[in-house]
Amino acid sequence: MSATDPHYREAAAAEAAMAEFYGTVWRPKPGERVRVPRAFGGGYQPGTVHSCEPAGTWLVDTAEGRLRLYTEELERI
Repeated sequence: MSATDPHYREAAAAEAAMAEFYGTVWRPKPGERVRVPRAFGGGYQPGTVHSCEPAGTWLVDTAEGRLRLYTEELERI
């Protein structure tokens, strides 16, 4: 995506505004420990961020296997 694309500029402006209102936007990094929802049943489980997918999802290694999750589903521990 190009910086001249209006959608890119709109997304960048929204992220900047959210950072100003809520504080710094947290971006997980590979190797970081997180808490994520269980794939089966209720509750949460610990995991390790593996990588970021192009669709804005994250691959997280857990005891239940590698899960694909959105940023909103990840919690720093």
